[in-house]
Amino acid sequence: MVMKLSIIILYVSITLVPATPSTGDRSLLKWSLDVTEGLLDFFSADYSSINVDGLFGLRVGEGKGDFIFRIGKCNVTKNCVDMMTSKGTSGYVTTHQLLYFIVMETVKCREKVEEFLGDKEVTKLQKSLCTNIYKEALRATSGGKVMEHEKDLFLERVLLCGTLGNEDFLKKDWIKMTLQWPDTKTGCFKRRYHSSIFTERSERSTMRKILREKTMKDGCLSHTSGLGFGSFCLYLHHLIMNL
Repeated sequence: MVMKLSIIILYVSITLVPATPSTGDRSLLKWSLDVTEGLLDFFSADYSSINVDGLFGLRVGEGKGDFIFRIGKCNVTKNCVDMMTSKGTSGYVTTHQLLYFIVMETVKCREKVEEFLGDKEVTKLQKSLCTNIYKEALRATSGGKVMEHEKDLFLERVLLCGTLGNEDFLKKDWIKMTLQWPDTKTGCFKRRYHSSIFTERSERSTMRKILREKTMKDGCLSHTSGLGFGSFCLYLHHLIMNL
């Protein structure tokens, strides 16, 4: 109920934007709202007790929580930073390199990380990674659509780089394309066919198991649905701010 109310409030707030959006913009915004509400309904129905803080591991990064192995806040090592700045990466390895720096900045560990970066800065590394990620995203959409096994990775690219303010990832044709991906009945993301692609592997032994997708109720994919929800919320913010 609270989630639905949030969507209603967001929808009503659109009328307060001091601009006259085009019919196309209003239509795309309403579509984004409808699809996002579908995902909200899915998560709130059976997964309302999800601990989001624990899900994203932020308390671990802050050195909090009751864990078997406690780590101090900003426990950054040179080996880890070296791995996260490795050149020539692609796919999930690159997005997870970016995710590392986003998390370190979020939990206020940027200065500690930069001690191992020499004259580099975290923000510049993020920009460089998103430049490479955008090139991969363009190649993924070169045929006008994204291959089924690439959708999870595509959403991860959009969410991470879009969150950092890279509007190149928020193209209207990309928004329209991804809004068609959720299942129309459940609102979540499902696997269209059986594939082992969701266990991605890298030649780097330290980053071998990049992703383990988990199937939830009704065949919904946990990782992809989470990425989709985050991306769609990003779309809503972007569309409203640019009306």
